[in-house]
Amino acid sequence: MLLLLASCTPKPEVIDTFETYTQRLANILETAPPELYEVTEISESHPLTHAKIHQLPNISALPLASEQSKLTLKDFYALPNCGTLKSIIAEHNTSLGRVQDQALQFLYHDKLLNALNACVLAYTSEKSKILSKSETRENKETQGLIETLTNLKIEDKRISWRNLLYTDKSLRAALYSPAILMPDDTQAYSLSLSEFNYLQHVSQSEFFESKTDAKSEAKAPTQLERTITQSDLLNALKHIAQQKLPARLWNSFSYYRANFQRLNAFLNSELRNLDCTTPKGKKQTEYLSNVMRLFFIEKIQPLASALNKQHYQLSPMLSSIYTMPNANPEFDAFLQTQTKMLFEQYQQALLDHVKIWQEVFKQCGVKVGLRKRL
Repeated sequence: MLLLLASCTPKPEVIDTFETYTQRLANILETAPPELYEVTEISESHPLTHAKIHQLPNISALPLASEQSKLTLKDFYALPNCGTLKSIIAEHNTSLGRVQDQALQFLYHDKLLNALNACVLAYTSEKSKILSKSETRENKETQGLIETLTNLKIEDKRISWRNLLYTDKSLRAALYSPAILMPDDTQAYSLSLSEFNYLQHVSQSEFFESKTDAKSEAKAPTQLERTITQSDLLNALKHIAQQKLPARLWNSFSYYRANFQRLNAFLNSELRNLDCTTPKGKKQTEYLSNVMRLFFIEKIQPLASALNKQHYQLSPMLSSIYTMPNANPEFDAFLQTQTKMLFEQYQQALLDHVKIWQEVFKQCGVKVGLRKRL
């Protein structure tokens, strides 16, 4: 029953169109078609090219930074009863709080810094009041503790965000999930692009926007800081994991790259025997031009153009998200392979295909409206 259901599942348009195109060309040339790669064969580890391919690094290979600060019990009791500060710390130090995943760890640090910032504002306002010497000394000591903790927690928050980017299961599934391609309707992935855009702004805020330390003049949070909520972040990661846009896009590029390379080698070999000066050769050339126009120009090129559009939107976001101080070189190599090298190889395979037809139709005096670049 499962086999029957699997056999009835329609193939993605990318695969169905390419297989039909290849078979029609082989029929006209009166030979067997080249054996195409199945989508299950397409992965970063498959030897499709001579270039070294980088895989998504295992979590065990990623050295994760540790938090810079550990609050002692003495420091905890020395903190003032300032808003929700103590309750946030106490909740985090429970058995459940200690085993939170990276997303919740990051959200904890974000919430804690907001509470600390509120305390800084409160103690700054105390300066305008007339206090006794002992009260003034106590206030200075408490404010010093808050300032020290705030500066340490700013770095802890950055560390937790870095660890999230490298180890979160949702992000890793989105970056590497084999044997899935982009669907026919690429517009369905606009939500995923907006979620990656959200992560991009958070990354830029954490790593590169100027930070106000506790000794500087306290100020209200920016609009971005106000939008880092648990629901926003967890929903973004959930949608990214569901749609797996990067993996689908890169697998589609890999499929086209590998199979256009095979089809191009097949055509370069078979078209040597095409003599378009004979009646049979003229008829074959006419049929070849019709099939090329019907499948490559009218179907494959629009599909490839849609993939390219997704690439040009997504790749800069990923580069921005994962640009950080002390970035992991293996992870950088993986992203560089997927966003640059793979895309260039895929485009080259399509361009080589166009050149094959340009040469054949020029020799045979056939005019076909080909687009040189996608």
